[in-house]
Amino acid sequence: MKAYTVTAAMLAALLVSGTGRAAERASAKVTEQPEESAAMASSHNELQSLDEAKKQPHGRLEGIVLDFLTVMDRVVNKDKQPAITTEDWEPLGDLVDRENFRRVGNYGVRNDWQSYAELLTQWANHAWWKGYILRMREVPSGDGKSGLVYLETEERSNSSHPVKEDGDYSTLASIAVYEINPDGKISSLRVYDQRPL
Repeated sequence: MKAYTVTAAMLAALLVSGTGRAAERASAKVTEQPEESAAMASSHNELQSLDEAKKQPHGRLEGIVLDFLTVMDRVVNKDKQPAITTEDWEPLGDLVDRENFRRVGNYGVRNDWQSYAELLTQWANHAWWKGYILRMREVPSGDGKSGLVYLETEERSNSSHPVKEDGDYSTLASIAVYEINPDGKISSLRVYDQRPL
């Protein structure tokens, strides 16, 4: 899959003219870029299941996020009896910097690792969930600094049974920003979502 770069001048020309010659000139200047990673170039706005995304080439940091989502998918979709516990999230905890982890989620709720594991436990005991990836982008770390992964998803959930492909689910569009420290641990997660009122 090929990626393309559009410059600010090209966007300005499109916005000013809307259509016509300026738009033609701008589109003619689009420059081809190297193939991008993954999972994640869905420039055609195609949703990928988690399994499909994992089969695509991806960067090291994107791989950490895919591992995080894999654990989340496995735990939240377990049978609800016996009840899911915070111990079920231990494999997720292995992917995060437990001491420094911070999450800002829906409605601005802030969590450290322990309170996030408790929140996930409460949620997982009353829901089934599937995440579908639209786009994922990695900004690698360097010089002892953290890297970032931007993840755009469609989240599907159902409170009475596993999510099925027949549309019997609620949807939520979200963008999550994962900060991953130089040791490869997730130190921060910020979630932004759109949901029906």
